[in-house]
Amino acid sequence: MGIYKINSKIVIFGIHLHLYHIYMLRNICLIIIILALGLFSNLCANTQGHREFSPEDSLIRVEVVKIIIHANVHNRKGDFKEAFKGYDKADSISLSMDDFFLLASSKYNRGLCYYRMGDYIKYRDLLEKAIILSKKSGEGEANAQYVLGLGILYKKQGDYDNAVKFILRSLSGLEQKGDLNNMASAYTALAGIQKELINDSLAIKYYQKSLGIYKSLNDSIGISSLFNNIGFFYTKRAVFDSAIIYLRGAKVYKENLKNKSSLITTLNNLGDVYYNLNQFDSAHYYYQLSYKNAIESKNELNTVSVSNSLAELYINEKNYPEALEYLSKAQPVAELNLANKILLENYRLSSLVYSKTDNYENAFLYSKKYIELNNQIFDQEKTKGINELHFQYDTEKKDLTIKNLNEINVVKSQSLKTRNRSLIVISSFLILLIILSIFLYSAFKAKRNALDQVQLLMREKQHRTKNNLQLLSSVLSLQSLKADGETKQMAMAGEHRVQSIVLLDKLLSNEKEGDKIEITAYIQNLIEGLKEAYDHQNRIVFDLQLDSFLLAAHQATHLGLIINELITNSLKYAFDDHDNPKIIVLCKKDNSGFCNLTIKDNGPGIIKAFNLSKTTSLGLKLVKSMSKQLKGVFNIKGDDGFEFNMHFKLKS
Repeated sequence: MGIYKINSKIVIFGIHLHLYHIYMLRNICLIIIILALGLFSNLCANTQGHREFSPEDSLIRVEVVKIIIHANVHNRKGDFKEAFKGYDKADSISLSMDDFFLLASSKYNRGLCYYRMGDYIKYRDLLEKAIILSKKSGEGEANAQYVLGLGILYKKQGDYDNAVKFILRSLSGLEQKGDLNNMASAYTALAGIQKELINDSLAIKYYQKSLGIYKSLNDSIGISSLFNNIGFFYTKRAVFDSAIIYLRGAKVYKENLKNKSSLITTLNNLGDVYYNLNQFDSAHYYYQLSYKNAIESKNELNTVSVSNSLAELYINEKNYPEALEYLSKAQPVAELNLANKILLENYRLSSLVYSKTDNYENAFLYSKKYIELNNQIFDQEKTKGINELHFQYDTEKKDLTIKNLNEINVVKSQSLKTRNRSLIVISSFLILLIILSIFLYSAFKAKRNALDQVQLLMREKQHRTKNNLQLLSSVLSLQSLKADGETKQMAMAGEHRVQSIVLLDKLLSNEKEGDKIEITAYIQNLIEGLKEAYDHQNRIVFDLQLDSFLLAAHQATHLGLIINELITNSLKYAFDDHDNPKIIVLCKKDNSGFCNLTIKDNGPGIIKAFNLSKTTSLGLKLVKSMSKQLKGVFNIKGDDGFEFNMHFKLKS
């Protein structure tokens, strides 16, 4: 008598709504129904350990598959109530048949509902149940996919150690059954983890493995997605040549697929690359192309995002009316869709445009909106971080509870078998040890939570300090525009002192070395800002002779203020009646670990009776104070122009 049995590989392919392939659900559903109906009538299997089903049972299994597929459609649409009804029905039928394989599939897909709802604890519980049921059914091919789901969950929570462990474990099972699509997703997830850990070589290795799989499958959607991801990765690492190659490849694939929504992202990424390269014509071309596609696809959020990019480009070109037009159109759409991060950028650019066009009232208004929204976003992210910490704590607490219960059960089992007094004593000791461990663990968690709170407060303090510096700089800038005479000069001097610190903070945020900056870029940017403020006719020649080396942040702060004061002094007072003004700036690092700084102009110099220790100039007092902080030795010459020389020991 022929025994009919469902083909587990086809079912798992049809009913698992994978996190990275949700867009393929409709096609998969159609294929699985056709294949399942054709195969149920003629496939037989006598695999040892698998449950055997009658022809009637197999027909019922087809109906359960249809129910799960239909529930998945509701899941994708966000109609979770109807999705849960379908999964309840599938659970009931599967239990009545003792069909643990389909029950595992239903649990897994139910878990995806909770994942999309943000309830990661229930999602994790259902994944674990699905793994147990799949093993119990004897049809364990699905285990690898469920394990991959756990790995991706840990990645989302920032627990990269567990994420890597579970994803690598899933790869072993995926390779055995030849599930190339999920293997590609696993490698992509591993690449994302290594990118966050700044392990660039390993990230690229995993990206290339994933890309190789998609190419072997001739999967245009997967290839285009990987090209875009790798291009974005290189953009963030400022490797723009490689970024352009991959992003252009993504553009070609997405154009062939006619996927406008996905194409918009790639076009915008290309615009960002060319903007960073200061190739503004190319940036303008790709931004406009992205904007056109966003309008045609009626994608409001993409339209707003590209509008911000175009506005920033127009600001750079000093075409303020065009910039303001794009920002004005985008702002109400961003506010309506609660796109806070896009709206934050819109407020920043709007404030910048109004300040450039002397509309100080609106500039202040949007600066205030920017600060308020920025604080709101920070508070939301802080709350989200605390919730994630609670999730991690609950997960670890559950694991510890399960572990402790297992140990207690082992101890009880041994005591029942031996009924020996010595074992009772040992059991009591173990129980006391477990209780002590729980108390110690609770104390550790309390201390850890307190430390996390302190770190959150420190990050918030640093964040608010940065915002306050930027606001202070804006206020001083506006004050200098409205004031005149000595007040104007004092405001401008204060503004540039603050800007030297803001510039340092900006460079530090982009620096891989953490608390060090590349001194050449810092000095060049500092001087560019001073030239823009004081040398409106661009007649002063700067001779920069700078060594490229890393300087500790606290030393860079003092050095930047010294350079700011001395260059400002030369620009303001040295060249009133000079035909060929010139300023020389040397910053050299010698083999003994000292930095030598020279700032010299060809102006009239200083009076012979000048005494730095008795000067009343705030700027020169600041130079003396900063030199002392650097523990540097300096001298000033004033016979043939002004010349300042200083050398100080570089900190490691």
